[in-house]
Order: sequence, then structure tokens, then C-alpha cells
Amino acid sequence: MIGGLAWLQDTAADNVKRKWSANYRDVLILDSSNRPTGVLNLTSHDLSVSGNYATMKELLLATAKKADLDADGLWDDWEMLHFLDLSQGPLDDSDLDGVENIKELAFGTHPKDATSRPATLFGSQNKSGAAHFNVRFRRPAGGLFDYVMETSSDLKTWSRSIPSDWKANSGFRVFFDGSGVAEATFVSTLPMSAENRSFVKLRAVAR
Repeated sequence: MIGGLAWLQDTAADNVKRKWSANYRDVLILDSSNRPTGVLNLTSHDLSVSGNYATMKELLLATAKKADLDADGLWDDWEMLHFLDLSQGPLDDSDLDGVENIKELAFGTHPKDATSRPATLFGSQNKSGAAHFNVRFRRPAGGLFDYVMETSSDLKTWSRSIPSDWKANSGFRVFFDGSGVAEATFVSTLPMSAENRSFVKLRAVAR
């Protein structure tokens, strides 16, 4: 439950509990299409036992790995959701909005809607009496991309910022709209000043 609203609402017609064959204290692990991929009963597998905890972790990680049968860098379930097959390539742009499929995937936008394009929002927030630059962006709530900040003094040569220069805000703002997209934020650890002025760029790097 969140705010009194159920994350999953079963009905007599759907009878999800029966279809999933869940028992009392079962942790049922689902893939992105809500198909069961594993189950661990907490009565018979106490998570305070290190071996049981490791088993649970492995089950979760195995399900989190996205299938990519054609090895094109695009998740199969994402291609099937938007294109109904695996014929699309990472550099294809079916909606002709200037954003390739791989970027649409990395930033949680719709590859067949030209009005849905990656958007990066910039701002500042006060920390200990000083203003710090921040970057907000949308991304899949779970994925196989690392998001890094790059800086440049001339817009020609870019270098990857060292990890200590930027801090990711803990947690994500999840929209719970069925899109699987969340909002993440990076905050500069350096206060804004003329001495620290530079150009910044957000980059998604496939793992």
C-alpha cells in the first residue's frame, strides 16, 4: 500500500493469487511483465540466515537482468512493448524526433511519440548556506545504464567528472503510472561560484 492506494489490486476475475500459486509468507519475484520468476518462503527461509539472504539476493538480481536475445542493447520487453517485435536497432528513430532508440530507452521516453523526448532539468538547491547546482532527469526505475556527469570549459573537450564532484540524491521519485520510469537527481558537491563555472552534460553509459 502507498498512501492508502494498493500497488496491485486483485479482482475475482483476475484471481492473481491463484494464478501465481502464492502461499502464506511467500516472496514472489516478478519480471517486468508481472510473470513469476522465483519464489522464496520466509517461514522456511529465514532471511537472518546468511545463506537464505544470499539466495534471495541472487533471485532478485537474476530477474533484474534484462533479456536481450538479439544483443542490440535494447531490452527485449521494451522492444516488444513499443514495436511488438525485435526488429528495431539502437540507432533507429521511428518517430523521427532526432532521438535514437537507445536514448529513448535510457531516459524513459516513448520511441513512437515525437513529443516524448529526453528532458534534463537544471536548478539549484541550498546546502549549508551555499547554492549547489543540480540536474534532474527521468530514467527507467531499474536498468542497465550508469548515469554520469561530464564537464567542459569550451564545449569541445569533455571529461568525466570525478565521483566526489556529484552526489546522487538517495532514492528516486517513482511516478507509479505504469511506465516504469523514475526521476533521479544529481547534486554538485561544489558550491556555485565564478571559479567553479563550467559546462555540464549528462551521459547514459550502457553497462
